[in-house]
Amino acid sequence: MAMLTSTLIRFKHNTLFMTAGMGILIFCSSIPTLRSDPGEVSPWTLGAVAVLISGLYVGGALAKVQSEQFRSGATLYVIATARLSRHAWVYNIQPVAWRRVAQGVIVSEVLLMGLLAFPDALALALGVGFVLHASFALIQPTRLVPFQIAALGAYPAASAGFAMLG
Repeated sequence: MAMLTSTLIRFKHNTLFMTAGMGILIFCSSIPTLRSDPGEVSPWTLGAVAVLISGLYVGGALAKVQSEQFRSGATLYVIATARLSRHAWVYNIQPVAWRRVAQGVIVSEVLLMGLLAFPDALALALGVGFVLHASFALIQPTRLVPFQIAALGAYPAASAGFAMLG
């Protein structure tokens, strides 16, 4: 799964991955649950959310690890200076700091994947995810903010999915 995700992201087909993932979620949500309450979410859907979120974080981390440009901090520098060009402080940040931030992003994505696997760590996962995605929202184009919110919103379902799978 991680190799497939990494390949799709590396070739910039993450839209295809997301579309396939959403199709799987729709299919899983139609599978009747063993519970009698029609208001409950199917465990199949929760499991699919867990797999989808895992694939996104693992694939994203692998793609970033494989990218020398990202690991060096150059990608973050270019994005941040383009978005925050009117702020002089952005140009004063040393390359080593951008490299450390890039490494922190990679570690955060791997950490989030691990934290979501443990339902008791959901609060910590939400905290790490909020900092990560809020930081992304500051430097990325505004049109990507809904994705940042959706990613955080999927954490409880992913955590429940891991609990069901485990």
